[in-house]
Amino acid sequence: MTAIKRISALARPIVFSCLTNRIIVFVSLAAFAAMVIYQLTSGTPFFSALVAGAGTGFALFLSWALGREIDPANDWSAFAALPFIFAAAPAYGAPALLPLLFLIFIGRGLSRSAGEQLTILDSIMLVVFGMLLFFNGVVSAPVFLAAVFLLDAVLVPVNRKQLYFALLAAAALGLSFPLLNSGQPGSGGFVTSTGIFALLLIAAAGFVIAVTGQDRVAGDSSGRPLENRRIALTQAAVAAIIVTELALKGYSALLVFYPAVLSYLGIALYHLLRILKTNIKVIA
Repeated sequence: MTAIKRISALARPIVFSCLTNRIIVFVSLAAFAAMVIYQLTSGTPFFSALVAGAGTGFALFLSWALGREIDPANDWSAFAALPFIFAAAPAYGAPALLPLLFLIFIGRGLSRSAGEQLTILDSIMLVVFGMLLFFNGVVSAPVFLAAVFLLDAVLVPVNRKQLYFALLAAAALGLSFPLLNSGQPGSGGFVTSTGIFALLLIAAAGFVIAVTGQDRVAGDSSGRPLENRRIALTQAAVAAIIVTELALKGYSALLVFYPAVLSYLGIALYHLLRILKTNIKVIA
């Protein structure tokens, strides 16, 4: 563990309440089993059913982990969207896991939820990760990555070396852009449902940022309180990446990011119900 702390902040285990850790493991395994059974009863070959089940189970776990980055002060809000994600999986299919993992890493790096700043290895890994996603259709990944590096370099506590990685991400994007298939952006079509999800996501992000702005939470390993500005910018950055991809690629981006969209909507619903419950108690 000491070696991991020295080498990487992103690779450290996600440490929250032990109860929530046990619950998400159980939920992910149950979702895996349920999806395998569903696929088999639908006539899907055994290996394909296993792949679909594993994809769904991992998607639920990563969606929960992303929810913890979006709302680190509340242990239970990340669970709110899981039933909706599981229900959507048969229709939308198992989502791509790498984009979800990228959003989690962006969140951990900017909010410092791991308790420490990104190491050089973390930053190199994120640049490679961002370019990999770029060539796999998530064209905004290196753009937002450069912005996150820049913010990490100027926000307290500062990490000045991230200026170099912001330039590296920008340079890699500039050199690689001519190689990108020009037909990628916009593929899949921007349909009404995509626009509705984008608007709902923007509204949910604004609401979550507003209601959690004063929450205090300690980093996983350091125990020091996280900076509220960093948390708010993390919440905004995650939403901005998704909305940008929805605008560029339409429905095909929704198929990739629907767990993240539902995760954000679930957190917003959790806080809305919490506020309504509090107000009802006050009135009563």
